[in-house]
Amino acid sequence: MKCLYTALFALVAAAPGDGQGGAASISGVVADDATGRSLPAVYVMAVAAGGGRGVTKTGGGGEFEIRGLAAGKYSLCVQAEEQSHVDPCAWGFAPVQVTVSEGQRAAGAVVKVAAAAMVRVLVRDEGKLLEQKDAAGRRPELSVGVWGPQGLYYPAAEGGRSGAAAGLPGGAVYWLAVPREVTLKLRVSSQQLKLGDAGGKALTGNASESVFRQASGDAIQKVFEFTVLGRLP
Repeated sequence: MKCLYTALFALVAAAPGDGQGGAASISGVVADDATGRSLPAVYVMAVAAGGGRGVTKTGGGGEFEIRGLAAGKYSLCVQAEEQSHVDPCAWGFAPVQVTVSEGQRAAGAVVKVAAAAMVRVLVRDEGKLLEQKDAAGRRPELSVGVWGPQGLYYPAAEGGRSGAAAGLPGGAVYWLAVPREVTLKLRVSSQQLKLGDAGGKALTGNASESVFRQASGDAIQKVFEFTVLGRLP
């Protein structure tokens, strides 16, 4: 998530100041859609179809105000730093939309976001092939991600190469926050490494596609396991 938050900080720095003439603003609150609990310290982005945008961070009571906006229609997106909740602008959801005219102060927006489930993918690699670099300094390619609604692909973030936190002698751990009650497909593949399932059986076509759905009552984490069997010729 490091690149995402670096980009958000850049947006904050580049946002127009309060003194910009004719600038509009949108204010409101962000809350958990199930409990109604306000969500502090999450990023709220106002994104216009034409490319205009603004960003801010919620206060202790989940309140926010995005200033310096041009007139237009904005979707309100949310990014939780610990991936605790799902961005309403992703996964095919319908985000809250607010239209502002020049200089308007639009107040009272309520953005409700759903708690996320976490997918964890363990890749066992006792030979530590994932750590070996080629002459150009690149590690072997390994693709881990989820296909969601509307044919969109969401890559999983790597949580570490040692795998020590997951009790692996070698390997890597990948994470992705996903919505509940949505049918998704996890895909794991590589063009350079020979892959197997959790028991070490080679994957057909050197790829795995697992359809899953996290129900509201399921455990917070869903775990998939794979094995690096060697290098491809």
